[in-house]
Amino acid sequence: GLGDESICAQFNLTQVFKNHPRHVFHPLSRFPDPEMPTRVAFAFCRLTFQHTYQPCLPIKEMNMIPNRLTEALNDQIKNELESAYIYLSMAAYFHSQGLDGMAHWMRCQAHEETIHAMKFMDHLIDRNTPVTLLHLKQLKTEWHSASEAWKEAYAHEQFITAKINALTAISREEKDYQSEPLLAWFAKEQIEEEATSSKIAGEMEMVGDSKSALLMLDRELGARTFPPGSPFDPAAYASAT
Repeated sequence: GLGDESICAQFNLTQVFKNHPRHVFHPLSRFPDPEMPTRVAFAFCRLTFQHTYQPCLPIKEMNMIPNRLTEALNDQIKNELESAYIYLSMAAYFHSQGLDGMAHWMRCQAHEETIHAMKFMDHLIDRNTPVTLLHLKQLKTEWHSASEAWKEAYAHEQFITAKINALTAISREEKDYQSEPLLAWFAKEQIEEEATSSKIAGEMEMVGDSKSALLMLDRELGARTFPPGSPFDPAAYASAT
């Protein structure tokens, strides 16, 4: 015998024996009918596959993401969490300027960026690949004006788009096609993110020094809604106390 049934288990013996009608074979099993001596079946496997046999890998290892892409995905988790971090910083800045509507919008955006990080994290977990949470940087806490903050929000979304594009390139180079649906979703998402932040940054330029126009835009942005139960929504944690 082979001493390890895993060798035969790698092969679909239906294909092996279909051209050997003299062997008795059970069509519902991957192995020969129990009436056929087990040692003969194992010997047949050895003779047939001795040049092509590859050791069986644990299921977890077989589904893991390549190391290069794993590192890049873990780095993207950091980028998404840092996005939430900088948008929370912008929310705090807008609150300090009496622009609570813009602050509310940024809180909603911080929630969205956290969800993005979790999507990447869950993809790694689903693929039996280690998750490594990296240190977060404090990107910025002060801006000279609301307009400057919105311009930087747009620039940050462009940065994230470049990161998603790089991840897609790595995924294809590593032939990890299972990651492409996730990355395609993010590529589409970034079209919306850039369009929205660019539009608001443009509107802020048109506002100029007009306080009334600024307050009107602030009220408009304050109409954005939180997903139910969002921890970034003051109403959610107020009801929990």
